[in-house]
Amino acid sequence: MNHATLRYSAVLCNSARHLRLSRQSTRRTLTTTVESDVPDIGFPPPLAEVETGETGSKRVRSEKIAAEARAVFVRPWDGISSMPELFAMVRGLERHYGRIREYGVMRDWDFNPQYVPYFWVNFEDTASFERVPETPSLLKIDVPRIDLARLGGIGLDDLHGLLSPQDYVSPEDVQNEAAYQVSTDSNDVPETITIDLRVERAKVPFQLRFKGDRFHQVNSAFRGTFYSWGGFYQPTAPGDVHPATTMRAGVEWRNRALLDRNRSAAAEAGEGVEDLNNMENTPFMQTATSVVDDAAPASAHTPSPATEPAFASVETADATAPATTADVAETTPTAEAMSKPQVPRLSKRELILARARANARAPLPASLLQAEGEEEKEKKEKEEKVAKEREEEQTRLSVRERLWKLVGSRWT
Repeated sequence: MNHATLRYSAVLCNSARHLRLSRQSTRRTLTTTVESDVPDIGFPPPLAEVETGETGSKRVRSEKIAAEARAVFVRPWDGISSMPELFAMVRGLERHYGRIREYGVMRDWDFNPQYVPYFWVNFEDTASFERVPETPSLLKIDVPRIDLARLGGIGLDDLHGLLSPQDYVSPEDVQNEAAYQVSTDSNDVPETITIDLRVERAKVPFQLRFKGDRFHQVNSAFRGTFYSWGGFYQPTAPGDVHPATTMRAGVEWRNRALLDRNRSAAAEAGEGVEDLNNMENTPFMQTATSVVDDAAPASAHTPSPATEPAFASVETADATAPATTADVAETTPTAEAMSKPQVPRLSKRELILARARANARAPLPASLLQAEGEEEKEKKEKEEKVAKEREEEQTRLSVRERLWKLVGSRWT
């Protein structure tokens, strides 16, 4: 037998083996599709038991699964759109079958905000697991309607009532609750929608990687600290909050700086207004003096005011009571203070206007007058020079015109 024959035989054997494998795969697919335990062809079929090895032994047998690893496989019809919907599914399963110990749900690998459309559930006791039918079944659950486009996303108000575990409720109790809700007809019931869940016993074990007791022991310190901290709370009113010490210190120093700035501005304004006050108050002082002089004869015939004895008592007070005398002297106006007219306090705008009026009234210094005289003199000299040049130009033009007239014509 030559090499060509051997090569042809190997190709035929390989083709026959591929054909046999494809026929086995087709037969297995058809068998899975027409299984009698699948009531709805629209749902994806459950995971089939795969035969491995030449002996045909099964990888995992349902009888060999431990009680704590026996799980339920749940597949929502429309998937899982949000966290409140997932919690509502879990609480609905608890009300139909019993308390759930743990459940496992994953997120999509390609799109992290979205959940995978299935999850596993482990019940706390065997009785709850036995309530699940052996064949796949459909379960209708009411879930809250969530506005996914709300600003800020899902909040704690959306999870209200879904974080606490639920107990098993018999069908009779479910009917009684429905009748009670219809009779009460309360407006506080949130808006819900009904979804379909495909529930079946898992043919593979499911158990979280960590034990519940160990997890609680590790996180006990965090739970205590978080509970003592208080979690979320309502902020107090702005009026009830007192500023800190540093804030008060900042306010105090800022007030001092503003006070110093106002004092310096007032001092600068006072220096510029002293001459103005003296100049503007002179007519007032003369008028006040004339009024006092005119009123002097009339005051000789009128009785003295009641304040004169007070001045006399202050002047003739005993020297043994200096403190009382000082207090009375401070609170009692003196004759000099009463004789001086009180200057009204001017605003910043009035101070600026007063300075402008004072500058306008003040005569110009001699240096400025001399400079203005020199400028006027130079201006006159320039004007005279320009006028002289114009006269010379006119004379030159007139001489040329007369010469042209004598010659009789122009030439170039």
